[in-house]
Amino acid sequence: MLLSFASIGPAQTASAQTPPADDAEWTECVKSKDPDRVIASCTVVISRGDRRAAAAYSLRGGAYSDKGDQDQAIRDLDQAIALKPGFPAAYAARGSAYARRGDLDAAMKNFDQAIEHQPDFAEAYYHRGIVWGNRSKYEEDPLVRVARRQQSIAEFGRAIELKPDFEEAYVNRGAGYAKIGKLDDALRDLDQAIRLKPDDAIAYATRAGISARMDNQARALTDLEQFIRLAPRSTHGYDGRARLRAMNAIHVLADDNPDASPRATPGHYRPKAIETAKAEWSRVVDDLNAAERDGPDRDRRDALGVAKSCAQNPSAIACTSKVICAHHAWYCNATEIEER
Repeated sequence: MLLSFASIGPAQTASAQTPPADDAEWTECVKSKDPDRVIASCTVVISRGDRRAAAAYSLRGGAYSDKGDQDQAIRDLDQAIALKPGFPAAYAARGSAYARRGDLDAAMKNFDQAIEHQPDFAEAYYHRGIVWGNRSKYEEDPLVRVARRQQSIAEFGRAIELKPDFEEAYVNRGAGYAKIGKLDDALRDLDQAIRLKPDDAIAYATRAGISARMDNQARALTDLEQFIRLAPRSTHGYDGRARLRAMNAIHVLADDNPDASPRATPGHYRPKAIETAKAEWSRVVDDLNAAERDGPDRDRRDALGVAKSCAQNPSAIACTSKVICAHHAWYCNATEIEER
């Protein structure tokens, strides 16, 4: 997750004086969280041509980046650096804009320059970690991929050393640990992230995926419930909860009669187990229907068809984990719960 440099910028430069009480535009330029208001107010400050112009260009560039206009963001940040060479926040914000545009090499170069000019710039180390993590996705050699992820983890670690309450760094380092199989380390980082910021939906989703991989389905479900409460418009929580509930439904019957043959019939199971499995599959249907409201998805639609069938007859061969994972892999990828 790339941070917003529309708000980080002023804290990282001596150009960002405490706004005078009677300078409404500068106050808005520095303090507003609304990109449109930042752009409007910083434009006024820039038009004055005073010593705060470099900071205003940097902040306006960060706001344009947040709005998705990376080209304009980079033009503003070029101007900020031209006015104030060695401006760490402007280099970092320009690196973020390049990263959002997909130019990871240019992004890394800018984060390196930010750190060169300000060695204790925690956010710049954090963003280098993001870039190393993104680079790992394109590495075909698994050893190189792991090395890139380890570099990413190290960058997040340096950011945490410099800024011990850096919640986003804990989330991303935890996700990095999970990707290289260090699930205990991952869980510790996510626990700390949630202690620091109990309303971070992404942290709950990430911890849910880690817990699912550690076979702690109860905790994973609890975290997904919290994610849905915090981000009710996201399909991610409903999809993740559907996956977990489907596995729970399958395990209910497997635990009820672990020695049953793959061609077990309803008679092999106690009625209570059958009813429990039906109820779980019905909840899967509800979750997938909720996710579909955001727009159709072919894999989800296939999963929904399976869930409806299994809600009617959960002991059918088609509803066993072996068959579902072989033919409907959407259900069986726990890492999808933590991807976002």
